[in-house]
Amino acid sequence: MSRRQWEETLTLMNEKHGMPALDAKDRETVLGYLEVAFPPRTPAGGGWQNPFLNR
Repeated sequence: MSRRQWEETLTLMNEKHGMPALDAKDRETVLGYLEVAFPPRTPAGGGWQNPFLNR
């Protein structure tokens, strides 16, 4: 996921699941780790491809 998506996920976990909020420094550390360790997935390119869309 992107950094923005990770930020939204942490906020959701705080609001909906009662996870304690992280202070600003810890939040930046966690977001930096998540951004590097779990980056957005790139399309695999496998499977069926629509030949009319790939010109």
